[in-house]
Parts: sequence; structure tokens; C-alpha cells
Amino acid sequence: MILTNKYIDAYIAEIGYNQQKFIKSMEHVYNEINLATAKFSVMMTEWEKTTNKFITLMLEIGWPPPVELMPHQMEIIIQVYESDKSAGIIDEIEKILVHNYDTENLIKKLNKWKANLLLKNRHEILEEIIEAHLNKKYWLSVPAMLPQIEGIIAKGFKHFGKMYQTKLMNHIDRLLKENYPNLQIYPLLKKFILQYMLVDFKHGETINSTISRHAILHGADTKYGTASNSLKSILCFDFIQNSFRFVSLKHSNIFHLVGCPVGYSPRSNNKLDFYKYYFQANNAGKRPCKICKPKEYI
Repeated sequence: MILTNKYIDAYIAEIGYNQQKFIKSMEHVYNEINLATAKFSVMMTEWEKTTNKFITLMLEIGWPPPVELMPHQMEIIIQVYESDKSAGIIDEIEKILVHNYDTENLIKKLNKWKANLLLKNRHEILEEIIEAHLNKKYWLSVPAMLPQIEGIIAKGFKHFGKMYQTKLMNHIDRLLKENYPNLQIYPLLKKFILQYMLVDFKHGETINSTISRHAILHGADTKYGTASNSLKSILCFDFIQNSFRFVSLKHSNIFHLVGCPVGYSPRSNNKLDFYKYYFQANNAGKRPCKICKPKEYI
């Protein structure tokens, strides 16, 4: 059948009418999406403000940022601390944090560590650290955990030879600064490491930190065995290990797991891109290494 111009015009008009109806119905959906997105953005902004305030408070009392807490938990601790900054209140906050990281939560954390290929040769050490912490053997858990932080950084960056503190902090700089762009975690965690963990000391003089790596491992500090110090070292280690994901040479189209034997040479440290998530490396136009198979690591 041959359609006349009259039928064609009517058919086109009907299509146009249906399109307008569809567009109108989609406008409502689009407006709802925009509203939800705006609300989510406000919520994220409020969460970021709360989190930044909380981790700043944590640094004031000598803690790495435990950002796994829910916003309402952070707000309660903020209110308690702002109402009374006495030593007694700080002790109560530390008890809350230690209580929050109970057996269930720490075993979950340990299982996540076991999924990190970077930590493959440390499983037994990490298991015994968590076991010691849960059994309140803090004199064992603290000195066992502190050197693991430098150990994974050295392995992750393929560092060879002696690691001076300046080099260690350079590695930490590169590792953390891109991961948390909207939070103050990067500068505050760096400050925590410098101010509390890597603080200098001299035998016979006052130790300026309760968790000085140097004072503890060199035998000067004999009072470090506390639940809070043990948890601080665990949280700091957890933050560092979680920041290692995927890596690529800037001018390469291949990305690797950190620690891949063909990923990069020790001399390439200044020419690396780090990706926290697989899709970020994909979006950057990189393809997965066939040797270390990063896709299996998602």
C-alpha cells in the first residue's frame, strides 16, 4: 500500500506528539534525579566536614584517623571532646575506639589484608599481631606492627638499600596525596607519622610520644604496651596498605599490581601513576598486565 501525503503527515504528527509526551514524562524523572543528586551532594559535603573535623580532633589527641566510624559516631566523639578536653575525657574516647574495633571488626580487617597480594609474605606476622592485640598482649603487638609499615612501603615502591626518613616520607607523600582529595586525611596522617611515630629521641631524655617507633624499637620506651598504642599501629598500617592498589609508568599503556616483577624498575619511582581502583586505570587508557593479572585482584 502506498501512503499518501495526508497519511504521512498524520503519522509524523503522531510520532511528534508521542515524543513530546515521552520528553515531558522524562522531565519529571530528570528533575527527581537532579534533586536526589543535590541532596546527596549536600550529604557528602556534611560528611566531609564532619570527617575533617573528626580526623583533626584525632590528631590533637595523638591518633591516626579511624574513618571507618559512622558519621553519628564521629559527631558524638566531637561533642564529647569539645565539651571537656581533659585527660579523663581523652581516655574515655580512646576506650570507645578500642571497644569499636572488637574481635569481629579486626578479623574482618585481617581477612582484607590477606586479600592484598602486597602482604602475601606477612600473613603469619599479621595474624599473630591481631591475635596478640585481642589477647591484650600489647607489648608484643606494638613492636611487631611498627616495622611492617616501613616494610610494605619499601616493597610497594621496590625500594632497595637503606631507607632514610626523608625517603620514607617521600614515598608516603606519593602514596596518599591522590587518594583523598576532599579530606584532610593525607596531611594529617603524614603529620601523625612525623609527630608521633617517627619523632626523634635520645636515650636518657624525655620521649615526646607514647608511640615513638625509634624509642620503642631501640629499647628506650618501656611503657608503650597499651590497647590504644596497639590499635594506633594497626590503624596506621591498615591505612598505608589500603592505599596501594595499581601502578603504571606514566608513558606506558599497561598497569600492574604494586609489586609486579615487570611493573617498573627501582629507578622509575619518579615516573609512576597510582590508581586506587581498577576502573580508574581503565579510564586512563591503560590495559592490565598479563603477568600479574590485576583484574583478578578487584
